[in-house]
Amino acid sequence: MKIRQATLSDIPVLVALNRIVHAMHATAYPDRFRQDPPDSVVADAFKSAIEAPSAYWLLAERERPVAFLSADFRHRPETWYMIAHQVCYIGGVVVEP
Repeated sequence: MKIRQATLSDIPVLVALNRIVHAMHATAYPDRFRQDPPDSVVADAFKSAIEAPSAYWLLAERERPVAFLSADFRHRPETWYMIAHQVCYIGGVVVEP
C-alpha cells in the first residue's frame, strides 16, 4: 500500500470515497446529515480544505485509491497554564469497504 499526500487533482477520487462514509452517516443520523449532497458542493469544500495552510490530507492507494484521511493542524497559544503548541485534529477517515 502506498500512502501519499492528497492533491487538488485527487478531489474527484476523494469525493467518490467520501460518498461511502457520508451515506452511512446520513442513514444513521438523518436529522444531522444531508442526503446526497451534490458532488460539486463536496468538491468545492474539499478544495478549500486542502488549500488551507493548516490542512493535511493523505490518500492511501493499492492499485487505486482506497482510503483517505483529512486533518487540520492548529496552533494553540501560550496561556497561564499551558506552553504554546500545535494540535492535530482528525477531520475524517474514509476506508473503502
